[in-house]
Formats: sequence, C-alpha cells, structure tokens
Amino acid sequence: MKKIIFIISFAFIFFGCGKNDDYSKKDKQELWLDGYTGFYGRYERDRLCFLFFSANNGEEYITKSYVLDKELSYYEYTKLAEDDIYARLIDEESIQKKDGTIVKAKYSFLSKTEKTVEVVLPVGKYFVVAFYPDRGYRRDYWNKYATLNYTLESRYNPQSLTCAIPLDYSKYGCITWEYNRWNGY
Repeated sequence: MKKIIFIISFAFIFFGCGKNDDYSKKDKQELWLDGYTGFYGRYERDRLCFLFFSANNGEEYITKSYVLDKELSYYEYTKLAEDDIYARLIDEESIQKKDGTIVKAKYSFLSKTEKTVEVVLPVGKYFVVAFYPDRGYRRDYWNKYATLNYTLESRYNPQSLTCAIPLDYSKYGCITWEYNRWNGY
C-alpha cells in the first residue's frame, strides 16, 4: 500500500504540475450568470439581461435612482414615465458616460429560467447592468435596472454573478444590486 501511495505521489509531483496549470495568467475567464425576480424573500430564476461595459480605465457611467414617498399600486406603477436611462439600455444596449459620450455594451447576455448561463469573457473590470428585458408583459419588474462594478479575475474555477430584481413599487430607475442572498452570496 505504501508503494502505491509513493508512486501516485511521485507521478503527481512530476506530471501533475506543469506550466499549463498556471491559471493566474489566463486572458479569458468563465463566468456563470443567473437572474432572479421576486418579492418578500421568494425569488425564482428568471430572464434578466446582463450588459457589460468597460471599466478598465476608471470609466464612470450616469445612473438615476427614484424613490417614491409611498409604494404605488401595480396600476399606478405602470403609469410612471419610463426612465430615459432604462429606455436606452433596453432599446440600444447603451449607456451614457459621465463625460457625455454614449457607449454600447461590449457584451450582452440573457439569463435563462431553466439553467445557469455559462459565458467566457476577457479578464478585466466591468460596469455591469442587469434588468428585466420586457416592457409589455409582467410590468412588475419594468423600469428598473441594477448596476455593479465587477472585476473578472483569472481563476481555475468559473466565477459566478447573480442579480435579483425585487418586486417593489416604491423604487425605479437604478436600484440596489441584490445578490442571491438565500444561497449565501
């Protein structure tokens, strides 16, 4: 038994550690995306659009948040004017930088209701925007977007990025990026 352990250890030391095992210098990284919608702690996997904008050079983007004095009814909420930033995100997949230029997302992905979406992106810093991509049906999650400054690092295992858009008729525009708290994120 000791011989077998010695042989396995010897083989692992000499054959298991090569230059190909250095994952600290990868230029692309796997990323798992999950989107959720819901309310009162009950969230379900749903379709969210994830837009990735460059943030490698310290770019800053314009966002606006609106907090109402009271929570509106569904009918009142659907009668609000559409936020212009949300409209640009959903229509053009673009956003305005603080210097006034409008930039299109470098990458765009749609999460799925049935499984995690697996993507590969260049390692770097991103300004990520997530929103529910449908104006018409289910306007509960309409007119809201969440933002996050995110660093995608070179790692052996995929990184995970999760966003939850809550049902809340007292806020719209840029809302707080909510993680999948019920799973410990």
